[in-house]
Amino acid sequence: MSQTRNKEWSTRWIQHGIALLIAYAKKNDVAIDLIDLRRLKSWEEYDRKVLGYEVLCFSVNSIDFYGYQECLKHAKEANSKATIIVGGIHPTIKLSDFIEDSRVDYIIQKEGEVALVNLLKQISSGKQDIPRVQVGEPVDLDNIPYIDRELWEKEYPRGLDFSGKPPFVTILTSRACLRNCFFCQPCARSMFGTVERRRSIENVMGELRSLDEKYHFRSWMIHDDGFLQNLDWCRGFIKLFREEFGSRPFIIQSRSDYLVRHKEIMSELQSIGLEWAIVGFESGSDSVLKFLRKGTTRQMNLEGAKNLREIGVKIFANIMLGVPTETREDVDLTMSMVREMKPDHFSPTTYSPYPGSGLYEHCKERNLILNEHSPRDLGEHKIKEVDYEYIQKKVDEYNRSRAPIRYFLFNAYKKFWA
Repeated sequence: MSQTRNKEWSTRWIQHGIALLIAYAKKNDVAIDLIDLRRLKSWEEYDRKVLGYEVLCFSVNSIDFYGYQECLKHAKEANSKATIIVGGIHPTIKLSDFIEDSRVDYIIQKEGEVALVNLLKQISSGKQDIPRVQVGEPVDLDNIPYIDRELWEKEYPRGLDFSGKPPFVTILTSRACLRNCFFCQPCARSMFGTVERRRSIENVMGELRSLDEKYHFRSWMIHDDGFLQNLDWCRGFIKLFREEFGSRPFIIQSRSDYLVRHKEIMSELQSIGLEWAIVGFESGSDSVLKFLRKGTTRQMNLEGAKNLREIGVKIFANIMLGVPTETREDVDLTMSMVREMKPDHFSPTTYSPYPGSGLYEHCKERNLILNEHSPRDLGEHKIKEVDYEYIQKKVDEYNRSRAPIRYFLFNAYKKFWA
């Protein structure tokens, strides 16, 4: 259940989507508790926790679908009379995995804040003939209260080894990604639509003030996939943050084309503390990048990394290997690009076919899928016609060449999470 708790810092992060659902529900006088499986030691403990609830809600991502099925099985055995509601990205993009399951009473698609509150109130009132499938609606993000971080862990936040400056906090400022990557879209659009929505700058600053008052945070992270999509918003935020907080180490997620085209914004972010950029470089092969519809090139990846180096921002390089059409030569191009970049942290994964994306449909039509709900690590074979052994060999060669850095990172994890 929580075996990775002390091994991976990611297992300790707050799930902001669920946190926002709970915050909006409480604002509308609907009480919701949280059961975080990462904090449980056994299925027996889980069985005890689900007892006594009239309604059990599950937020389901594609990567967690098998885990959800096990949770649902235990929940129904331990509390057979509970009403079951499922929502999240997987029910939104693959309704067929839920609609035939008689154990599931209601399904919420798309954004869940308004739909969940309305559904729970209808159930509580005893209303009959409630539609089994509920379609959510967009919500004004400024109308959702700040999330309750104490739901996750009393000692939160403890810190993230990359910044080395706990307490560490995370925030989310927007919804919707406007890009068209083959491995993601139209899944993201199905969930959040085609227009980006942002919290107001003052709303975000208000949450940071409250976090500073409560935790005296020294480092932080912006979880947005498309934080740099709205440059005017970013400029306004930088100005207010600098006036109030000066400079504090933080992390963002980005893309290489943003790093190349908006170098001045990156410099401004560095001036208020940007220390790490998590960048989805994906590949060093132009043919693979084109196939993935990434909108970037090998040269752009290298230039983006160079720009980060020049302003003193550390590079967390996300690489996706094992995609359809990739050859050994493409793998070699990717690994040579990584060597040239010299990232501060190298994060290789192999492509997993998640429903809802164009690339998933591409693989399904060609009968390539071996496992569509597998994790993104290197150890499992997920699609046909991929040379996983060669990929592993090349990644291992790189890791051996960077052993001192990997050893340092391993010890940093142990230091923070032991």
